[in-house]
Amino acid sequence: MFIRRPLFAIALSMIIGCTCAYACTPFVFFVAVFTVLVGLVMLEITHQTNGQVHFICCFIICVFASSYMFLATSDLLSKVSDIQKEFKIGSTIPIQNARVVSIKKAEGIDGTVRYKMVLDLIDVDSKSGTDDMDDTDDSKLTHPSERIILTYIPSDSSRQPLMPTEAGISAMNDNSVEIEYIGLRISCNAMRKEILPAVNPNTFDYELYLKTQKIRVCAQTSEITVLPDFEQDIQSKVYHAIVKTKYSFETKIRTHMSKKDNADLLIAMLFGETDSLSSETYDTFKKSSTTHILSVSGIHVGMVYALVLLLCRGRRTVASSCFMIVLLLIYAALSEFCPSVMRALLMIVLSIIGRLRYRRYDILTSISLSMIILLLDNPLNAYHNGFQLSFLAVASLAFVMPWIDRFLHYRDKDTAAMIRNREAKKRLKLRTSEKVTMKIVEIVAPVAVIQVLMTPAVAYMFCGLSFTAIVANIPIIAISGIAVSCGVVAYIVSVLYDLLQYGLGTEFAAHLVGCVLDKILDILLYTESILIGTMDQIANLLARIPYGYIGVPAPNLTITLTGYLVTFFMISETWRMMYTDIRKKRQICLASGELDSGSGFGFGVFQKIRHLRAPISISICLLIFTVILTFSPNMPRQNKAALTFLDVGQGDCLHLRTPDNKNYLFDGGGQDSFNVGEKVLYEYLMHNGVSHLDGVFVSHLHMDHYKGIQELSKVMDIGEVYIYDGNKVKKEACVSGSGIAIEDLRFISQGDKLKLGKSVFVDVIYPEAQSDESYEDIMIHTDDENANSLVLKIDYAHISTLMTGDIDAELESKLVSMVNADDVDIDINIDILKVAHHGSKFSSSDDFLLAANPKIAVIQVGRYNMYGHPTKETLDRLKLHDILTYRNDYDGAVLIDIGKKIKIDTVIKK
Repeated sequence: MFIRRPLFAIALSMIIGCTCAYACTPFVFFVAVFTVLVGLVMLEITHQTNGQVHFICCFIICVFASSYMFLATSDLLSKVSDIQKEFKIGSTIPIQNARVVSIKKAEGIDGTVRYKMVLDLIDVDSKSGTDDMDDTDDSKLTHPSERIILTYIPSDSSRQPLMPTEAGISAMNDNSVEIEYIGLRISCNAMRKEILPAVNPNTFDYELYLKTQKIRVCAQTSEITVLPDFEQDIQSKVYHAIVKTKYSFETKIRTHMSKKDNADLLIAMLFGETDSLSSETYDTFKKSSTTHILSVSGIHVGMVYALVLLLCRGRRTVASSCFMIVLLLIYAALSEFCPSVMRALLMIVLSIIGRLRYRRYDILTSISLSMIILLLDNPLNAYHNGFQLSFLAVASLAFVMPWIDRFLHYRDKDTAAMIRNREAKKRLKLRTSEKVTMKIVEIVAPVAVIQVLMTPAVAYMFCGLSFTAIVANIPIIAISGIAVSCGVVAYIVSVLYDLLQYGLGTEFAAHLVGCVLDKILDILLYTESILIGTMDQIANLLARIPYGYIGVPAPNLTITLTGYLVTFFMISETWRMMYTDIRKKRQICLASGELDSGSGFGFGVFQKIRHLRAPISISICLLIFTVILTFSPNMPRQNKAALTFLDVGQGDCLHLRTPDNKNYLFDGGGQDSFNVGEKVLYEYLMHNGVSHLDGVFVSHLHMDHYKGIQELSKVMDIGEVYIYDGNKVKKEACVSGSGIAIEDLRFISQGDKLKLGKSVFVDVIYPEAQSDESYEDIMIHTDDENANSLVLKIDYAHISTLMTGDIDAELESKLVSMVNADDVDIDINIDILKVAHHGSKFSSSDDFLLAANPKIAVIQVGRYNMYGHPTKETLDRLKLHDILTYRNDYDGAVLIDIGKKIKIDTVIKK
C-alpha cells in the first residue's frame, strides 16, 4: 500500500513539513499541508477500509505531525542559542564545566597539532570579567541543551598530546588523549569563532550541517583544565568505555597492518572516520560510486546483524534478541549514532520485536516509524545527507522489490501475497535456466534498484553520475561484507585482549591467553589487508574506465522531489490495486450494459470520473505541491544572475552569464594549500547548472587570480583563456601545471573589443600592446606582476562593470590621464567597480573614483586575511564618494541581476 498505512501518512506529512519549513512562508506551508492531507483522506475514503473514525484520526495526527515539524524546524533554523546571545564573535566564553562528547586529532597547515572537540555545556560563567560582578549573585548560567565545537591548539607547539591526570594535565608520548578525554568534564576560556553559512549560491552550508549535529557555537582555546574530581554519570562512563575500546582497536589496526592506506580504509569502513583517508583514495571510491562503503550506513549495520545472527545460530529467543540489540547499540555508539546507523538499528529492533510478538513485519511501516522517531529527536535530521540517502535507499527497495518479486514468481499475481513455502515454489515447475535467471536477479536487483532510484538524488547532492556503479557495488559490497564481519570479530578479540590488561586471572594465564588473542588478531587483520587491498584494486580499475564517472550539473530540486513522489506512487501496490479495481469495475459495467464499449467519448464521462476519483485527487495534490515549490521565494534554485562576484577567499572571481546562457569567469582566485578550483569553483558551477565555460579572462598570473583557473581546467572544460598579450613570451609557464593547452590561449591588449554573447561586450582598457623585445624586458625581468594586470570594461546591456585586477594608484592615475588624452579612445565611466587589489590603501584614489563615477563597488577579499584588506582609507574614500559598497567577507557572493533595473542580492543576509 502507498498511503493507507497511517504511520506512512504521518511520516510523509513530516517530511513535507520539513521541506515547506525550509522552502516556504508559513501561509504557503499550510496550504501545501492542507492540500496533501485532503488528498490522503480522499484516498482513504475511496478505499473504504477502516471506517470514517480512522480517517478523522489519521487526518488529525497528520495535521499535528506536520504542524510540529514546521514549527520545530522553523524554530531550530532561526533559533539563536543562549551562548550566541551572551557572547559576541571574538569574545571569551568562560566555560566552567563541559563534558567531552567526541574528539578528533588533526594537523594544521603549519604542522601544529590540534584537536576538535564536541562539548556538551553544563554551565558557563556569564559575568566573568565584568566590573559589576557581585559575589553574592549566581554567576553561572546553566545550558543543558547547548553544544559547542571547540578547537584545542596547545599553546606550546613543541608539547606532546595531552591527557588528564589527577594534577590536571601532563604530557604524553602517544595519542591517548583521544581515548582519555571522552566523557570527562573540562573547563577553559575559549574565544568564540564565527560559523559561516554557505558563501556562494547552492554550495555546502557548514552552518546548517552543524545544526543537524545540534551544534550552534564554535570556539578556540589553547589551555584546558580537566576537572578530575567530578563524578561521571553512568551514561558517560559506559560511552567512555566503549569509545576507549574503539581507539585502542584503531591503534592495533595501524600497528598490525603495514600499509597505511589499508588501515585507513578499514577504520573508515568500520567506524565511518574518513578524515585520515587520502584524497586520492576517496576520489577513487567516489568515481566508482562506492563511497557509501567508507561511511557507516545501514549496509554495515545489516552486516553486523547477520554476523550476530550467525553467532546466535539463528535463535530468536528473548535473551538472544536482547543480546543482539545490545551489540547493535554498541556498534551505533562506535559510529557516534549517525542518522543512517540509527535508521537501520531502529528497523532491526522493530523486526526483532515483531518476531517475538509473532507479528508480520511491514518494511514501509518500519521505515515510517524509524523516520518519525529520528525526526522527533531532531527535526533537522531531515537536512542531513546521510539521513536522506539512507531512507531513500530503503524506500526504493520497499516500493520496487514487491514488483520484482512478482516477476520472480515469489508473489501471487492476483493477491500479491508472498509465496514463502518452498514446496509452493517447486510447484511452479521452473526450468533450470529460469532458476539461474531468478538467482542472478535476486543478487543484482536490490543493488540495481538502489543505484537507479538514487541517481537523481546523488546527481543533485554530488553533481556526478557513475555508469559503473552497479558493476562496482556487487563485488565491493560482497567483499566489504566479509571485511566488516572480520573487523567486528577482530574488535571483539581486541576488547578481550584489553580486558586482560586489567589483571583478570593469573599472570601466566593472562600472558598465555594474551599471546593467543594477539596471534588471532594478527591473522584477522592480515586477512583484512588482503580483502581491503582487493577492494581497493577493484575500485581503482573501475575508476579508470573512460567515462565511467562523469560530472553533471545538479538537476532542478522541484522536479527531482516531484519525480520521486510520482515514481514511488506509480510503482506502489496502491496504484496497482487502483488500476486493477478500475479495470474490474469497467468490465462489470460493460457486462451489465451500463457502458457501451464502442461509444468513444460518450462511453460515460461521469462514470469514468467516478472510477478515477482517487488517481485524479492524488494528481491534483501533486500538481499543487509542485506549483507551490516552484514559485516559493525561499526554495533553493539555480543562480541565474547576470554577474556573480564569487567568494573565493583572498582572491578575485566574477561569473558572468549572458542572456543567451553563455558562461565566463573573470579570474578564479587561488590559495596555496587549498584547491579553490575543484572545491569552490567546480562545486558552485555544477550546482548552478554550468557544466562547461565558454571562456575565462585572467587579469594576471598571481596565485590569488590564476591558480583557481589552473585547478578548474583539470576537472572542467573552460574554453578559451584570455590573457595579456605580453604573456606570449612565456606560454609554457602560463599553462604549466594545468589542463590548459597552449592553443587555447588568446592574447589581448588595449583596444581589443570582444563580443561574449547577446548584448555583452568586453573592452580591454589596459595594458597597451608592445613589441616582443619590450615584452621580454617587462614580463620576464619585472617582478611586479600587478603592473601588467588587465583592466577590462564589461558592457552588459545598459550596465557597465570595470574589472581592475590588482592595479595601484599610479596605474589608476595613468588610466585617468588616458581618458583625458586625445590619442587614446577609452572610457572608464561605469556603474559597477570591482575595487582594485582587494581594497588596499593604494587603490581607488579620489581622482580615479571621480573619473569612473561608479554607483556600486564590490571588494573581493577573504575574511580575516593577514593583509588587513580592505583598509580603512579605501573604505572611507568609497563612502565619501557615496558609493554603495559590498564585500565578500561580510556579504558572501554578491549577485547582480540586470534587467530594466539592477537587482542586488547577497548570499549572507545581514
